[in-house]
Amino acid sequence: MENEKVSIIIPVYNSESTISRAVNSALTQTYKNIEVIIIDDGSSDKTAELADGFAARDSRVRVIHKKNEGVSAARNDGIKACTGERFITLDGDDYTDEVMVERLLRDVQLYETDVSICGFRRIFDNGKKEIRRAETDFQGTCEEFLNTVFLNLFDEQLIHTHSNKLYKTSIVREHDIYYKKGMSINEDIYFSLRYLRYCESISVVREAYMNYVQHDVGESLITKYNENGLETCFDVLRACDELLDSCNVDDEIVNAMNNRMFFHICGFAGMPYYKTDYSDEKKLEIIKELCGREEFRRLIAQTDPKGLKNIVAWLLFKSKNAGLYHRLCKLLYSGKLYTSRKPEATEPSETKIEEGTEEQEEPEPSESKLEEKPEDTRADEEIEPIQSRETEIEEARTEEPVQDESDEKLPPEIEKVINDALNDIPKPEIPHTSRPHYRKRHPVIREVTLVPDKENGELLIRKKTLRGAEEKKRHGLKVKHRKKGDRIAKS
Repeated sequence: MENEKVSIIIPVYNSESTISRAVNSALTQTYKNIEVIIIDDGSSDKTAELADGFAARDSRVRVIHKKNEGVSAARNDGIKACTGERFITLDGDDYTDEVMVERLLRDVQLYETDVSICGFRRIFDNGKKEIRRAETDFQGTCEEFLNTVFLNLFDEQLIHTHSNKLYKTSIVREHDIYYKKGMSINEDIYFSLRYLRYCESISVVREAYMNYVQHDVGESLITKYNENGLETCFDVLRACDELLDSCNVDDEIVNAMNNRMFFHICGFAGMPYYKTDYSDEKKLEIIKELCGREEFRRLIAQTDPKGLKNIVAWLLFKSKNAGLYHRLCKLLYSGKLYTSRKPEATEPSETKIEEGTEEQEEPEPSESKLEEKPEDTRADEEIEPIQSRETEIEEARTEEPVQDESDEKLPPEIEKVINDALNDIPKPEIPHTSRPHYRKRHPVIREVTLVPDKENGELLIRKKTLRGAEEKKRHGLKVKHRKKGDRIAKS
């Protein structure tokens, strides 16, 4: 156990300007029992030649050459080929600190956890750096993780990112948790959520050890419109539901995640208004289709909306008022071009490269820079020199707490349109309660229907739920005795 091999998987595609930095950051790790697997995904530049050169000079490097199938398939090939008990995935234009493997492996061995998660730095093309990290270290069960630090990590985008985690190879292979082939957006968070579902225990390291390069607008995936983007949101929604269903999670946490997933889906639904030249008819058709989607209707029913944007969107989708939502999107995004909200550049003295790194030419965008890592306007933290966790002095964070974008205020002209239009919306009939239903601490309700009571003619609520046998019998549901740990298929 103490000398476990760690595999570092690096998929690359036309990365001749960045592959050296990524691979060197892996080979210079202070933990030496590693292997580096480079997957050349059909590159047409000098990437393959550079990768073969690393393999010729260092016996710990293996290269897999394959036809181009996308970053998800390339990562899967690396996971299947690796021989390490643990592994890290690293994009071809990102790089790690030299102590990353040592620090994360120390945690999983010391606390016997199935995954260790660290923070990361976002490196912008203008030289600015921004730290994303947890508020505190953590070690505990998956249930404790979900009920305490999960929301903080989600808001800091530590769940969205895949390269900031040390995974256990056997868990991925045993439960077939591979990246979804052909999925080029949202695949990072989709993989992370599915992996966490099978973790009995989790550790979180507050320090940032991974460096994520954030490019200017151009041809990177975060600036393009992905026609499958909205569909991948529902893949993420299902993975999130399965994770929350696997443990006894407080209903406040569940509702908070429902709000975040609702906002995530609405964000992707709005992208055609400023990332495409679609006609108004096509944009409206996308909103109408989303309005009637069963999974989305279920999410709406399970969500108690928080924040102005979520409340407005929830009311419109609840009443299936696609026309007004379409009008609001047109007004909100009218004339808007996609712009990166990265931090402003500072004086050269404030943006110098950290000690131990070399300034290099900024790379071309990688295929793996994804939409689920949105930019924001939060003030940057000063990056501190790496210290051992035993000697690190905790300091109060100077920036304001991270808030969900759904809490932002809408422009006055949009608020006026909303207020005028909402008066004309018929209020949705909710016969059994004035508050939308969302899952409680113990039961996970799959379906709510109203049935007539033959004796007095009143309507009764019938629920399909994971409560005990007596509750199921009372609602006329078939009782099936299950052993602890049995999974229940979604209705």
